[in-house]
Amino acid sequence: MLNALYQWATNHVDPFAKQHMEWESKTHLQQLRSLVFIFPKHTLVLLLVVLVETILTVSLLSFVGFLIDQMEASGPELFWQQNMWLIVTAAVAFLIAKPIFSIAYEILISLTLHVNILTSTRVTFFDRLLNQDMAFFQKEFAGNLASKTFVGGREVAELFWAGIGVVIPNFFFAGSLLIALSWLHWYLGAVMLLWIGLFAVLAYFRVPIIRDASKEGADIAHAVNGSVVDVYSNIQTVKLFQGNDRALGNFTDQLKGFKKAIVRFRAAVVTSRMLVALVGACGLAAFTGLSLVLWHQQAITTGEVAIVLGFAIRLESKLLEILAQLTGLFRSYGSFKSTARTMEHSLGLVDDTDATSFNYEKGLIEFNNVDFAYGQQTAIVKNLNFIIQPGEKVGIVGHSGAGKSTVVNLLLRMYDVEGGAIMIDHQDLRNLTQESLRAEIGLVTQDTSLFHRSIFDNISIGKDDVGMEDVREAARRAHALEFIEALEDNKGRKGFEAFVGERGIKLSGGQRQRIALARVFLKNPPILILDEATSALDTKLDADIQEILNDVMKDKTTLAIAHRLTTVARMDRLIVMDKGQIVEAGTHAELLAKDGIYAELWHNQFYGVKNTETVLTPTETQ
Repeated sequence: MLNALYQWATNHVDPFAKQHMEWESKTHLQQLRSLVFIFPKHTLVLLLVVLVETILTVSLLSFVGFLIDQMEASGPELFWQQNMWLIVTAAVAFLIAKPIFSIAYEILISLTLHVNILTSTRVTFFDRLLNQDMAFFQKEFAGNLASKTFVGGREVAELFWAGIGVVIPNFFFAGSLLIALSWLHWYLGAVMLLWIGLFAVLAYFRVPIIRDASKEGADIAHAVNGSVVDVYSNIQTVKLFQGNDRALGNFTDQLKGFKKAIVRFRAAVVTSRMLVALVGACGLAAFTGLSLVLWHQQAITTGEVAIVLGFAIRLESKLLEILAQLTGLFRSYGSFKSTARTMEHSLGLVDDTDATSFNYEKGLIEFNNVDFAYGQQTAIVKNLNFIIQPGEKVGIVGHSGAGKSTVVNLLLRMYDVEGGAIMIDHQDLRNLTQESLRAEIGLVTQDTSLFHRSIFDNISIGKDDVGMEDVREAARRAHALEFIEALEDNKGRKGFEAFVGERGIKLSGGQRQRIALARVFLKNPPILILDEATSALDTKLDADIQEILNDVMKDKTTLAIAHRLTTVARMDRLIVMDKGQIVEAGTHAELLAKDGIYAELWHNQFYGVKNTETVLTPTETQ
């Protein structure tokens, strides 16, 4: 029964619904408000529950004093007879009503709101980062972004917990005490107001110090975490070039800075608590003395003295709790601001509001006067013009830095052109949604990235609702079935269920590339891009894959980039690029006859010397 209640409370709101957040035009407080109050109706109910529970708690404390007065007035013989209904009413209120509201508070804050705010915030952060362009990810550490997604989400949830769940209820409590004490005697209300005022002054001056120290620590923590992930991600390079001792030395140097920041933060917290404790001791002494004076003057009763002292003791503990939560609030807020600054980074590549889905027809690709410079002054491609006919197989070759990969990135709309236009089937890529465009394009790159998931998941990632037989067939066509069936990971998972390790580290370069080829075979897109697709394969396997690729490329518009020229030599047409422009175009034989850049690349690659009489033979393409 309890589990059913908990499930109902947790599922009462949907944390996975996509939220629209305005990052660039909002202050950090406005951003935080949007995240914390993502479920406003339930938060309002929580505050109402807190208010009622606070009133009941103050009433309980007051009832104790009233009970003492009644005991003195009635005596043991008449006490029950004269106060029976009062005691029964109090018992119902405090044994039934207060526990009900306390349980409602715990369920609302813990299950309905806190866990779902945590989840919703992480979904919002992840969605925001997913929509950033490639330039953003090239400037940021992946580990740092992962940390901000998860830690930032946790901090928002903690801000909700501390602010809505603790600080505001305690302010409700303090306000209720102020009203109750003022009702007893205005002197008591004045002393409490002075006590709260002193606490507010302390908080005003001390909290910014804690906030700044917390922000510094959060920034350093994010940087250290990103650096550690960077080391683990490049562990082979670290061992070969940097060495364990130097890597550890760099890490400890970073931790020294982090330790200093933490010490400053903790010192600020300890000093603040000491000051609040001192003010609290003075407040208790003032209340004790004043209540005894008022009792001696018969301005208040014995029971009311008990009420005043009970209130004072509870208030002291509550103020210490408020300070602790304010400390947590500003620590979390400092961490949130660090995350928010990352989220505020403007999206470099967004779909237009009126963008349409890509409507594939034949696969006609047109580059019309395309300029692109990655935002720099020197153009990577300049006034680029070429057409790939539907079903045509075109290879792009050239020296490193000629702009070949840039052409691929622009065709995939990883970046928008800075001049001119790229069209597919007479549709400007800038007017299309990115996902619909990329859904019709298959890509195999030189640097194949795999997820730390099963082989099945890695192959089927580009296609939904696919079965094992389809995945097996794709793997077979990619010449990957044999090594996949022999795989077993460290948890005993075998074959297509085996996990490949981070970025596919458990597989060789050739095996990773065959997995990438299997992805394309399974996706079966009408447009195919091969970016050094067989560079990690040995000559024999390269020849085998070429045969499969020839079959896959049938009736597909294909663009291939390769340094290994045999990969593209038998394409319908070759384009030679140099310094961002097309300098030669034609078939393999035509380009050799021109004795230009392509001929130089061909002869230097296979013979080490220039030989204009070299021709393409079947042996050389195998």
